[in-house]
Amino acid sequence: MNKRMMRVAYVLMLTVLSTLGVSQAREKQKDEVPLSPQGEKLLVTYTGILEALRAEIVPAAPTIDEQKKTALLNAHSSVAAVPAPPQTVGAKSAPPRYAPRYKPYAAAQSNALIAAKVVLADVDSCLSNAKLDAKLAKCALLARATPRGLAAFAQQSKERETLIEKLLSDDGLIKQIMSMGGAYEGKYGEAMEIYTAIQKASSRAKDG
Repeated sequence: MNKRMMRVAYVLMLTVLSTLGVSQAREKQKDEVPLSPQGEKLLVTYTGILEALRAEIVPAAPTIDEQKKTALLNAHSSVAAVPAPPQTVGAKSAPPRYAPRYKPYAAAQSNALIAAKVVLADVDSCLSNAKLDAKLAKCALLARATPRGLAAFAQQSKERETLIEKLLSDDGLIKQIMSMGGAYEGKYGEAMEIYTAIQKASSRAKDG
C-alpha cells in the first residue's frame, strides 16, 4: 500500500471505528440469516478479532477536529445515499450508481474526497510509517463485512469456514484487497470463493 493509500485507509478506518456501534445497531434491524450453533461460535471468534484490533488501533489514532470528522462522515453518507440512475428504455436493468458519467454519484464522490483531504492534513504526522497498515486493513475488512456477516457465510460449510480462516490469516492478501477498495457490498466470503477458484483454474494466476 503506497503512502497515499495508507492515509486514505487510516482516515476511513477512523470513520469506521467512530460509527461501528451505529452500524452494528442498524445491522440488527435488517432481515438476518439465523445463525446455527457453529455460526454463533464463529460470531464470537470474529467479533473478538475485531475488538482486539480496535483496542490496538484506537489509542494510536490522532485527535481529529469534530467538525471535520462530522463533515467527512456526512460526505461519505451522501455517497451511500445516491440513488441508482434511472433505467433506460429497453435496458434489462438500471445501471449501477457508480456508472461512468453519472453526475450525482460523481459529485458526491468529489465532495467526499474534499472532506477527506481536510482530515488528512490533521493525521499526516501519524502516517510516517506502515506499522499499522496490516491491522488497519484487517479491521476495516471486519468492520465492513461485519463479524455476523462472515459467520453467516462460514457456517454454511467447512469449506467456507476454511476460506474465511485463510483470508483472516493472510495479511498480505487483506492489504491487497482493501487497497483495491474491498469486496462489493462487503461480501468477502464470496470474493474469496472467486479468488480461490481463479487460483485453482490457472497456475499463472499466482504470478501477480
